[in-house]
Amino acid sequence: MIFLLDGLHEDLNRILHRHHIETRPEREAELEALSTQVASEQEWNLYRLTNNSLVVDYFQGQFRNRMECMTCHKVNFLLLFASDS
Repeated sequence: MIFLLDGLHEDLNRILHRHHIETRPEREAELEALSTQVASEQEWNLYRLTNNSLVVDYFQGQFRNRMECMTCHKVNFLLLFASDS
């Protein structure tokens, strides 16, 4: 099913010239300083710059993961897109 939806998304993508957007450690630090809502909106808008189709509109979304180091107890949040699995 995922293979079929991915193929449909590629064929129906409204973005004709896709740009690769690199994730830098500085960008990650900036996102961690923002509220979850604002960081999520920024990442979703960035994702939509290269992925904009009916498949994205109806079948994709975001997950938020929370990871905590068991030694130092540093907490990190990670925003993932539903299609990344």
